[in-house]
Amino acid sequence: MGATFVTGNRTTFGFATERMLRLSFAQMAIVGAAILLLLAGSFFLAGPIIGFGAVFALLLGLLFVRDPIHSILAFVVINVVLILRPKQVLAGGAPTPLDLFLGLFLGAVMCYWLLRLRVVENQPLSHSTSQFLIILFAIWSIFVTVIGFLTGGNNSLGIGIREMLNLSPLVILPILYERFVEPDSKPERAIFLSVFVVGLIVLAWNFYRVRSSALQAVYMYETSRGNSDESLSAFLVLLATSMFVSVRRLAWKNILVGLLFLFAILGVVVSFSRMLYVATIVSVVFLLFLSKSQERRQGLRRIAGSSLIGILALIPVYYTSRLVRLLALNYGLRFITTHHVASDLSLRMRYTEWANEWQWIIHSPILGYGFGSFYRTFDLALHHHSWVAFSHSSYLFIVFKTGFVGAFLLFAAWAIFLHKGFRLLSSELLSPLARVMVRACVAYLVMFLICMYTDTLLSSKTDLIWVGLMWGYFLALEKKLGVQADSMLPEHAKAVLAVK
Repeated sequence: MGATFVTGNRTTFGFATERMLRLSFAQMAIVGAAILLLLAGSFFLAGPIIGFGAVFALLLGLLFVRDPIHSILAFVVINVVLILRPKQVLAGGAPTPLDLFLGLFLGAVMCYWLLRLRVVENQPLSHSTSQFLIILFAIWSIFVTVIGFLTGGNNSLGIGIREMLNLSPLVILPILYERFVEPDSKPERAIFLSVFVVGLIVLAWNFYRVRSSALQAVYMYETSRGNSDESLSAFLVLLATSMFVSVRRLAWKNILVGLLFLFAILGVVVSFSRMLYVATIVSVVFLLFLSKSQERRQGLRRIAGSSLIGILALIPVYYTSRLVRLLALNYGLRFITTHHVASDLSLRMRYTEWANEWQWIIHSPILGYGFGSFYRTFDLALHHHSWVAFSHSSYLFIVFKTGFVGAFLLFAAWAIFLHKGFRLLSSELLSPLARVMVRACVAYLVMFLICMYTDTLLSSKTDLIWVGLMWGYFLALEKKLGVQADSMLPEHAKAVLAVK
């Protein structure tokens, strides 16, 4: 480190790269347009040109995301690309050019920041127990995955890399957010706005998918689900509910929040996911109980009023559109059959899958089998055995891949982040906007835990990006409020603490 001089938490390397890579808005727009063109072109390019385009786009991307805020926003933009991209599967399960590019891009961004912070600037990667546990989980995951390949298990390198990259937002986003995003600042508002815009894009995209498939379907089972990042629709429901319980708000703002609530509810409905229905209802009730009694009463009144208006607005649409009636019937049947836990075919298929997966788990409960591993299960619908790498239970998925040790590290960190959220809500120093956001984030993390019982959320990068941002948000707020609380101490108290 002879040529690198540290100034606080910064180095001459950091200052040099910032000066070299400081781009104007027009330059950033040109770089972004070039990346988008290359992404769009990857659908049409063939042969070695694809590799050239991916490398060139990767270099442009690295120039753009060496700024930490740009790196965070890049994850959000990638989420949009993942949602809107055509669902393609190549022969032999090989990644498409776009999937390959996104994987390289995310891996390069994460490696860049980990090396810059830990090696170049000599900063610790964890400032809290929760971060330390997540980093331990990442190290343990790499260890057990390598063991799985060395022992000659039924593992796929491509799937293993993809599964680890799916979990990477839980490692890198909290680190970037805590260190570089100041709460209630312009960069944070830009991040909030980008997430909100992505949420609206997800709602519109899911409505379009369901409508298009319904118009083309002959039988109801041919209707597609609005399952592109449907948990983000549930978060918008929780965000609107958290805004509802805020005591003071102008009437026109209440109207906008009511519209957001109704459209987000429709986004959850068109997902046709029974577990999401239940989890959203439970998390809304949980959010209301997180509020004070006066806020809770006001929130219930606003939810009831918005729901009544939404129902009245849908009545004429329901009676004039046969398609809407059929979709409503489909939704109603899916919700009613939620309690058919012993006879529903989809649930019975999950029970069979979980039983087979558990048999594999008990043969390697400590190490698991590593990411990229497969287990053999019986498909009740197709009546044959098959090898699968995913699971319809995120809890069993993570135990199968990383053993009980890895599962403990991950969910212990999750529990600590939830505890941080509860502590933040009890603070009197929290701003009104921060209180709204923290309340919605805590409810979302609880909803996520419920959905993980029967869903593959821990193998979904699009969902885990939001979790990583929320964890980073909690850490940044905790850091800021700790400084604020210290600044409010009397001078003699500060002196006593300094002596201690």
